[in-house]
Amino acid sequence: MGNTHVQLLSSFLLLAVAVGCGGDSVNAPGTATLAITTSTSGVEPDPDGYIVQIDAGAEQAIQTAGTLQVPDVATGDHTVLLAGMASNCTVQGDNPRAVSLASGQTASIDFSVTCTATTGGVQVTAATSGPSPDADGYTVTVDGTDRGVLGVSAALSIAGLTPGDHVVGLGGVAGNCQVGGNNPRTISVTAGANLDLPFTVTCSTPAPGSGTLRIQTTTTGPDPDPNGYTFALDGGPTQSIGVSASTSLSNTSAGAHTVELSSLASNCAVQGENPRAVTVQGGTTADVSFAIVCAATTGTIRVSVSTSGAPIDPDGYGVKVDDRSRRTLGTSGATTVAAPAGDHTVELTGVAPNCQVAEGRARPVTVEVGAVRQVSFAVTCTATTGAIQVSVTSSGSSPDLDGYIVDLDDGGARKPIDANGTTTLTGVAAGGHTVTLIAVALNCTVPEGAEQFVTVPAGGTVEARFAVVCSPTGDAWTAVSLPTGFRGSAIYGTSATDIFVSGVYEGSSDGLILHYDGQTWSEQFRTNQVLLGGLWGSAATNVFAAGHPTGGSLSPGLVLRYDGSGWSDMGPQGEFDHFLTVWGTSPSDLFVGGWFDAIPSTGLIRHYDGTAWSPLTGHPFGANGEITDLTGVSPTEVYALGSSADEGASRTYGIARYDGTAWTPSFAAAAQQLNGVWAVGANDAFAVANAGYIFRYDGAAWNPMLSPTGNNLTDVWGNSGTNVYAVGDGGILHYDGSSWSFSSSEPGRRVWGTDSEVFVLTDTAVLRKSGT
Repeated sequence: MGNTHVQLLSSFLLLAVAVGCGGDSVNAPGTATLAITTSTSGVEPDPDGYIVQIDAGAEQAIQTAGTLQVPDVATGDHTVLLAGMASNCTVQGDNPRAVSLASGQTASIDFSVTCTATTGGVQVTAATSGPSPDADGYTVTVDGTDRGVLGVSAALSIAGLTPGDHVVGLGGVAGNCQVGGNNPRTISVTAGANLDLPFTVTCSTPAPGSGTLRIQTTTTGPDPDPNGYTFALDGGPTQSIGVSASTSLSNTSAGAHTVELSSLASNCAVQGENPRAVTVQGGTTADVSFAIVCAATTGTIRVSVSTSGAPIDPDGYGVKVDDRSRRTLGTSGATTVAAPAGDHTVELTGVAPNCQVAEGRARPVTVEVGAVRQVSFAVTCTATTGAIQVSVTSSGSSPDLDGYIVDLDDGGARKPIDANGTTTLTGVAAGGHTVTLIAVALNCTVPEGAEQFVTVPAGGTVEARFAVVCSPTGDAWTAVSLPTGFRGSAIYGTSATDIFVSGVYEGSSDGLILHYDGQTWSEQFRTNQVLLGGLWGSAATNVFAAGHPTGGSLSPGLVLRYDGSGWSDMGPQGEFDHFLTVWGTSPSDLFVGGWFDAIPSTGLIRHYDGTAWSPLTGHPFGANGEITDLTGVSPTEVYALGSSADEGASRTYGIARYDGTAWTPSFAAAAQQLNGVWAVGANDAFAVANAGYIFRYDGAAWNPMLSPTGNNLTDVWGNSGTNVYAVGDGGILHYDGSSWSFSSSEPGRRVWGTDSEVFVLTDTAVLRKSGT
């Protein structure tokens, strides 16, 4: 009956999986939803979120911790890119990330982003001793800027400092107090680190009649001192003060004093006297002011960019001066960067791979004090992807109503298309691709081929055209539903009121034989852990079944006979016999085939002469072999379909012919998996295979026939050379002596017939057609 050992096991394993998983169904072709989720950890997260691109398509914004639902995404494989991250943030894992979508599915992709620190900090502490500490604490300056007040015995944390050297000092120290050690001090900041900077202050008892001295700085000019200044009272210890700031020294003794401002940058000068004299009177505040003018020491670099072409860089560019990132810049616009006089290098960074910068990304520039120097970049972006426009025209009767599916590169992307329609695959990488039209109805073919090779131009569109021809589905078949959950493996019948089907219920290991009497199905035979995969009969009261044990059982293979009243075991009792198929010419001339369970297993054929069983050796299905179908027209013209495989080699399928004495190889089909064979007359037989192949034997050779389907065919039966039926995933085919055509688009598993009727076993029913 044309079923192989592998096919049987696969079928029943699939049934078991379906039952165990709740019988999940496959979604119809269409679109899916993509749920993209981001999570961000670490410090200094990206302030403006990220950008998502699917297959280099339109940009979509997403938060640093959020979910973006993208509906109506075509089924198939896609890539998802997360972009627009700040330079200190990195995506963990692959980026872009691949995802495969099934119709109706909501698939999720999670991006985890980790951000690292770009700045550091310092914790300034003061430890003050002595009888009269400073009442209002101290002023902390960093690089000439006031950063807050520090208590006399307290701590002050200052964050957000760029890596590198910084100047930190205390100011506003009372006149009776003195800072130990250097003031200010230079520290080196590291990204992500927080330094400790302790100051010790010692205070004495203030002199009687003390007052307050207030010191103020005012700085003008284009390039102020970047680190601030220091001052000293009467040549004593220095204190820090900002470039334009004010600080007060309480407990300053009454009398004449001098204040000297120092640590000025070379381009800055104090206007007027320095040091400057001041007289403090008890209980009052005396002021001393310094005006500082700073001349220019830097120039300006004006960086401009223009971008042409498409697709442009999604997140713009960065500007780097002397290997230090200074600014971000859009794809068109300008920014300015201050730089010291001298030679510098300006570089445009973050340019997308599909974009090129004219004259290079790095440019030399010489900066002059007070001058503006222009650096212009011209960026041209070219497409790295293109599109494929697919069009389909369908002709003939009974066209495919639900259309087809366009497949790119064997699952790379899939998209539905109408029977007479057009669709476009976008974001396809430039170069060669294979476009295949799939999900074509069983009664439809693509005469010029369902697969085309196209070359996609970058930024352009290439066409792929398919012409589909559909034939009528043909004959009327009557369906007899099988019991719910039953899956048949073989069929035999003599009339519409006498049909036998062997098989198994989903989730069960019991092999069964059911009988249909024209009204109902009844169970005639049941056995545990046996698959009954072959049926044949010569009359309604002479029906035979073949099977083999499963589940590791060492029981012998079964050969059963039905005599009109019940089934009984009549087979050989070989412990390692496994039978898949049975055929004969009469109850006293019976052949069974399968495999002998050894290491390695070998193909097995046994013959029954009405009295005893005997092995038939000499067939070509040896090591790892099995016999999966038997047919013939007489005891001296028998055909066995089988396969074998040397260790490490692929399985080879073939047909052997028996002349009553010996077996001779008749047909080897290594390129096809042969599934069924049927002899209709002397030196006249048909065989079917995967991919829609059909062969006919003329006594000398097996010749391929023109088949209307490319789907797998599993079984064949006929009562003459002009009336043959083949079934499988490709539907039910009929041969009238001149050509094969569709009799039905319903997929079939097995076929049997008589002179007046044909029976086809499907997954859920038996189809019957009268008037063969």
